[in-house]
Amino acid sequence: MDEVKKYTGETFIDQRGFTSFNNNFDLKIFRRSYIVESFSKGQIRAWHGHKEEVKAVIVVNGAVRFCATKISDFTNPNPTSEVKSFFLASSKYEIVVVPGGYANGFQALTDKAKLIFFSSSTLDESLKDDFRYQFDYWNPWEFSNY
Repeated sequence: MDEVKKYTGETFIDQRGFTSFNNNFDLKIFRRSYIVESFSKGQIRAWHGHKEEVKAVIVVNGAVRFCATKISDFTNPNPTSEVKSFFLASSKYEIVVVPGGYANGFQALTDKAKLIFFSSSTLDESLKDDFRYQFDYWNPWEFSNY
């Protein structure tokens, strides 16, 4: 996969409650998962990139603006590269997959936004393929950009 891709979920409702699912998303390549929770609306956690590691993200509580940008030079990334934005909410069970070669980040749009990340790398592999940039290196977080 070369591009960021969003998978749209579905929900089944009956007298017992809701079942949300995403049957088009394949988990085969993922080796671990972790949860990230923001305390308050507006909190930004960005930018985190990998040359090889693939990430998938699902919002399980609240809503976020999730962004990703392709990196051609991890040592000196282009600050004007295009940023792809996705508005994700737990009520929709959407999944965004970010291939290697990208940096990603998110801004909480609700208090206590909670995300589950899936990673194609072990923790040791991920730490060797880890690139961090200032939260505003690319700045899609301003409300004027919505």
